[in-house]
Amino acid sequence: MELPLLCETEGRVRGRLKGRPEHFIVEEIPAYLPSGEGEHLFLQVRKTDCTTEDVVWMLADAFHVDSRDVGMAGLKDRYAVATQWLSVLFRGDESRGLQSFESNGGVEVLQVTRHSNKLRTSHLKENRFDIVLDALQGEVDEEALARRVERLSTVGFPNYFGSQRFGFDGANVTQGLRVLAGRFRAKGRKRRLLISAVQSAVFNCVLAERLVGDGVDCVQVGDVLQRVESGGCFLCTEDALADARRRFELGELVLTGPIPGEKMLSTEGRPLELERAAARQIGVTWGRVEGDEGLLPMEAGGKLANGSRRPLVVRPRGLGYQRIEGKLRFRFGLPPGCYATELLRGMVEPSPGPS
Repeated sequence: MELPLLCETEGRVRGRLKGRPEHFIVEEIPAYLPSGEGEHLFLQVRKTDCTTEDVVWMLADAFHVDSRDVGMAGLKDRYAVATQWLSVLFRGDESRGLQSFESNGGVEVLQVTRHSNKLRTSHLKENRFDIVLDALQGEVDEEALARRVERLSTVGFPNYFGSQRFGFDGANVTQGLRVLAGRFRAKGRKRRLLISAVQSAVFNCVLAERLVGDGVDCVQVGDVLQRVESGGCFLCTEDALADARRRFELGELVLTGPIPGEKMLSTEGRPLELERAAARQIGVTWGRVEGDEGLLPMEAGGKLANGSRRPLVVRPRGLGYQRIEGKLRFRFGLPPGCYATELLRGMVEPSPGPS
């Protein structure tokens, strides 16, 4: 499915993303610092050309624990240099485990401390990126690029889930639908990943349909809005519409799309019709809706598919670029769960590179 952008696609810079791992650098900024005491070992790790899941298994093996005892705030790209925190439930002397862990290639331990709780998904303030585009093709129109940077900084970009969420050729969605249908068994992180892929596919479909339909620049009755400061969500009623539109224009509120599940705060009216139609395209539903009997219920995912809301559009923090020796360097920060590659699509038309 072609995912539309908020800006025109003509005139983007052409070049290669991820030509080398060090051309895609990401650093987690934690939501809090470890206390220094507790049964959970906290490690700040720099990984190169390996997945976060690889690092989880390395830690589990080095400390002789179950992989479920390893915590992380989020997954990071494989073909990159990524700095992130992970936790391990380990009460003893960690020196031997650390030695075993660091014997693996592609990982470096930067800090070690302790905390009372496990590190969990989205326990993270933001991700900061430093990305180099090389092998540039043609002349770079810097005035046009500057305009794109300004527009993305003020208007934002569609908050799609990146292609890496769905696996090769969408295999994670296919397997996730099989999990919901009871035709494929998966446990732990694998099950969570597959069900999440289905939810993400629904969200992307809703966002794409809204961009080409009603748009994402105006609040409707029945929309679910999120408060930027607190993250809380509420349903926009007729009585609240005028104030919601005012606060939306001020940047205090953002429109949201569905991460579908039984406990998700639901839209109403026209926004709900769009979300239901998008879910039907994927083959799922939630709640008890007449006419959806032939679709797979998200409730089959259990507590992993409770549902939530996600902003449709996100504004990057501190977006800027510079020319360096025939390359372009982009720096910016994004909230947890947002994809740098989706922001870059508004500026860059990438040529083939490592996947």
